Amino acid sequence: MDNFTNYQTTHNQLVREYQNICYCHRLSLRPPLLRIADLSRAWGFWQTQPRMITIASRLIANYPWNTVIEVLKHEMAHQMVSELYNLSNEQHGKHFQICCQMLGMASWSRRATIELGEPVYEAEYHASDGPLDPRVRKVQKLLTLAARGEHHEAALAMKRAKEICARHNIDSSLAT
Repeated sequence: MDNFTNYQTTHNQLVREYQNICYCHRLSLRPPLLRIADLSRAWGFWQTQPRMITIASRLIANYPWNTVIEVLKHEMAHQMVSELYNLSNEQHGKHFQICCQMLGMASWSRRATIELGEPVYEAEYHASDGPLDPRVRKVQKLLTLAARGEHHEAALAMKRAKEICARHNIDSSLAT
């Protein structure tokens, strides 16, 4: 697979993750432009003009997908502060923390500066959140099928995963 195809596949998955987070948390956000870029100083950022979330390509290349999702949610929290509270100057204050809580974000991803250092491996991430619920494992299997399955099968698996997330208030990023 060439670099453009890899980029396109990853970008499309980020778009699906954004939509899934909105669906699972019942958010009516207008989707921004999602961009993957070579960032050297940040893992991601939100821009109000143009409405865009940028995620660092080095994050995607070097860390598990659940870490990427937490950074995406961090930037979505900035978007929520900007668009739901109409605050453009608040960085990581009260409203930002409220949005982080709404998104069910991990504590490490709520900080102003996210120091990842070495990759945060899946086992370490889940160890801090307790054992995986069987429903979360079911969503994991469905998301894997959605990512690798035939088009019709993938669509059904994604639909079922979203239903389970919504019904049981499961944060879909924990299942990735």
